[in-house]
Amino acid sequence: MRTKSRAAVFAHYDKDDLVEDYVYFYLQNLHTICDHLVFVTTSNISAAAHSQLSKFCGKIVARENEGHDFMSYKVGLENLECDKYDEIIICNDSVYGPLFPLQEVFDKMDATNCDFWGITHSEEIAYHIQSYFVVFKKRVIQSDCFRLFWGNVTTLPTKKDIIHNYEVGLSQLLVKNSFHPSVYVDYRPGLFTTWKALCSSLLRAFSNNLMNGLAIAANGLISITFYRQKVFNCLNPTHFHWWELITEENMPFIKIDLLRDNPLKININGFSSKIEQVSKYDTSLIERHLKRFS
Repeated sequence: MRTKSRAAVFAHYDKDDLVEDYVYFYLQNLHTICDHLVFVTTSNISAAAHSQLSKFCGKIVARENEGHDFMSYKVGLENLECDKYDEIIICNDSVYGPLFPLQEVFDKMDATNCDFWGITHSEEIAYHIQSYFVVFKKRVIQSDCFRLFWGNVTTLPTKKDIIHNYEVGLSQLLVKNSFHPSVYVDYRPGLFTTWKALCSSLLRAFSNNLMNGLAIAANGLISITFYRQKVFNCLNPTHFHWWELITEENMPFIKIDLLRDNPLKININGFSSKIEQVSKYDTSLIERHLKRFS
């Protein structure tokens, strides 16, 4: 029995104006832990998709394709009576999952002393909760700084600006206003594990393209040289340690850009069978989506 009222804003974009099956699955699972879902899309979705979405979402909002996810989050929050909820989630379609029940995630985080939390964090640029899934508790929701932040969100010229000002900026603002963050997954591998992952990706990069391999090598060596104590965060845990996160930490999501683009040439061989070893998630949802980009 749910003891907290909870709402979610889900940001969606698809270049072909589709709502993929993996998105429906994600929304269906969100629906089990939320009282209300607001679906915000920057795509021209069909009437059939709209009808299917209405099974899980109390509100479906279409907007112009500008401002990336943070503008969608802003629009979604404007369509919520925020003060009536104990918790509000902002999340998007950049991940596959959940690989494990979301209720288990929230049960763990309910017992954690924090004011806002996410699945993972990063210390690249500065400490921040990664914005593909963030939960705000009532103390934050009712704060002036939270309202002012979203009131000031506007369209910025580049994705880099959005990351600096909004993804990093939101966490930094809340921390500076004495709100306490936390994460569901706080995996910190040893240096050997990180070096092993880096070397593996370098070998793959060099075998595919010399210049790409040199670029990754330079980035990795710079990270290790200047940020030895933060090497895990600099090398993006959701990519470099995706399998350890799933098996050791019950990480509920896997990043789409890892499986679709794999920019750092991580070893993702047999990812479907590996996921099926530890999760009941239907990996055909992933395969069907990736087929569009092959």
